[in-house]
Amino acid sequence: MRDFILQFAFLTGIAAIIYVISRAVPRVNETEGESKNAVDRWLASLPLEKADVIISASVEKILRRLKVTIMRFDNALNKHIGRIKEKTGSGFSRPTFKEMTESPDGETEGETKSVQSERDDEAPR
Repeated sequence: MRDFILQFAFLTGIAAIIYVISRAVPRVNETEGESKNAVDRWLASLPLEKADVIISASVEKILRRLKVTIMRFDNALNKHIGRIKEKTGSGFSRPTFKEMTESPDGETEGETKSVQSERDDEAPR
């Protein structure tokens, strides 16, 4: 409980700090003058929106090509696995629940021979 109280107090303090800073940011921008140096004017003149569009389009194209390449590789692996199964003639089959619960002597786990024999006696013939 002590850890919860400490975490709650810590997060409440961080939230209060963020709130105070967020309230003060607009005042800082309002008091700032229009005087800009050469570097600020140069940065403002850069076409960042165009660069963002170009970068986004390039990343999208690269990701689509990567997706197609991965899908081709996946298909090649599946074909290879299929050929291996055909050569060996062994496909992996999952065991059934009954096979998993039977012990090597044919007895189901958790049952005694008397319970199993009673069940066999009651079964319709």
